[in-house]
Amino acid sequence: MTLAVSMRDVSIRHAAARNVTPSVREATLAIRQGEIFGLVGPSGCGKSTLLRVLAGLNGYWDGAIELLSQPLSPGVPLTGALRHAVQMVFQDPYASLHPRHTIGRALDEPLRLMGERDTASGLDEVMRLVGLDPRLLAHYPHQLSGG
Repeated sequence: MTLAVSMRDVSIRHAAARNVTPSVREATLAIRQGEIFGLVGPSGCGKSTLLRVLAGLNGYWDGAIELLSQPLSPGVPLTGALRHAVQMVFQDPYASLHPRHTIGRALDEPLRLMGERDTASGLDEVMRLVGLDPRLLAHYPHQLSGG
């Protein structure tokens, strides 16, 4: 089966002013397409930092990364089809989702912008696929758990 994510010896650092601080050292992982993958670890171990690199939000890394069989380069943002295929939803619902829009509206809008037609039934199906009740689409961010 094809790999969705391939990382080999990836080291990530944070750069602020003149300081460069290593935060993840030599991470290696492989996730097959269609596989459900959980990344767990204690607070501060680099989980979000790793995901920010995969979403193209942090360009300060070394090593080898491929997403959907396309190699990434440090400091080069995701573009084209890869930019549409890779997204990140942050844990804080107040920072990630519009507080006056339902979850359904927040998920529907980008799909429509990408040309999707039957988003309502598609969203119901996606909710079921990830083990969530489609009735949650009618709720607002503050009505859901942040985690």
